[in-house]
Amino acid sequence: MLRRAFLVLALLLPALPAISGTAEDAHRLLELIGFRQAMVSSAAGLAKAPATLVAAAPEMEASWRLAAQRHIDADRLVEAAATRIAEVMSDDELAALIAAFDTPFARRVTALEIAAQDPALGDLPDVEGARLFAEVVRGDAERLELFKALDRGLGAVEGGVATALNFSFALLSGMVASGKVPGNPTDGEIMARVQAQAPAMRVAVMTSVYTDLAYTYRELSNDELGRYIALLTRPETRRLYSVMNAATEAEIARAMRAIGHELMVQAGKRKA
Repeated sequence: MLRRAFLVLALLLPALPAISGTAEDAHRLLELIGFRQAMVSSAAGLAKAPATLVAAAPEMEASWRLAAQRHIDADRLVEAAATRIAEVMSDDELAALIAAFDTPFARRVTALEIAAQDPALGDLPDVEGARLFAEVVRGDAERLELFKALDRGLGAVEGGVATALNFSFALLSGMVASGKVPGNPTDGEIMARVQAQAPAMRVAVMTSVYTDLAYTYRELSNDELGRYIALLTRPETRRLYSVMNAATEAEIARAMRAIGHELMVQAGKRKA
């Protein structure tokens, strides 16, 4: 009934602009900004059993891996973002964003972002990024401010903290399931313990993000960074990252809660 009403309304008001974009355009935009590669990297990191859990309870590594295979999927993360973008962003917004990111400069930046996530690099981005960021802190105040603006535009620290909290929920659930944490706390109690660590997590995430920024954009001059920031701070780009980050954070939260619950079920501390 509602579908028919919307179709009738569309026929009666043909001159009105579309109120949402298409899934095809959303996927094209995500491809232009290298989103799939970012989600593949994120999914791989989340699927790996945390070292803290493995060190405390080696037997939990296989359980985590199996649960992660069921609940963490890069395609699902991409689809969650694309679906939400298509639902809330207009055709005009998507067209403007596609045009903005489908330029030689924007493609070059995306290529740098994708290259920095190559798993074959191993620890190089962390080591080299830390060195580069230390140099920035010591002697390039302008670039440091540009990094701060990049973080605000990308929502990197906020997104990283959200992911860290959800990952820690699954980690602590695994510790409880292994018997390394006494008692049988509820999900709410587990999350409360995790939230208590949020300030420390923010510091760690911020350090990681700025190290990553220093490595990823090392080939860009300060002027080029400023140009990229101008793109990120356009109203439609801000809206894109807000929608995209919220969608992926919700999907990661769902996956981490599911992993934590599954580990607890296996230990007999939750009902399936």
